[in-house]
Amino acid sequence: RDKADRMIALALAQGSHRFEWIHRSPHRADFPVEVLLTPIHLDEGSFILVTWRDITERKEAETRLREQAAIID
Repeated sequence: RDKADRMIALALAQGSHRFEWIHRSPHRADFPVEVLLTPIHLDEGSFILVTWRDITERKEAETRLREQAAIID
C-alpha cells in the first residue's frame, strides 16, 4: 500500500507516472505489468486513470537476451 501511495503521489506531481509492478491475480500466479497512472480532473472530482499491460513476454525476452550475452562473454 505504501508503494501505491508513492506512485499516486508521483502521478499527481508529474501529470502521469509509468512504472513496473508485479500483479497478483486470483486466477493465476503473479505476473509483471507496466502501469500508467494519469490524473483526470473533471467537474465531478479528481480521479486516477489506471492502465496496465501484461509484460510477461517482454520480461522473458529480456531474460533470454541476458542469458545469451552471458554465454558470449
